[in-house]
Amino acid sequence: MNRQTVFTNRKVVFLIASLCCLLWGSAYPAIKNGYALFHIAANDIPSKLVFAATALFLRGWYCWPLRRSAKSRCSSLTGAHSARSRWWG
Repeated sequence: MNRQTVFTNRKVVFLIASLCCLLWGSAYPAIKNGYALFHIAANDIPSKLVFAATALFLRGWYCWPLRRSAKSRCSSLTGAHSARSRWWG
């Protein structure tokens, strides 16, 4: 039986690529708005580093449940992938 995935449909691929471009393009304005929201000056490097570290931590915290739910679907990995999966938990 020839089973097709969602990613073989050109419309779906186009929509996903467009969404990725939109999110990538909105990152710079979002960072600038975050600087303005928290009153971080252009030459205040330590505050920019704390802002970046906090944002990265929150994104990782947000993605953790997604990674845990995907783990059950990836349990059939073998070889190097399996070893890497065991190392990361």
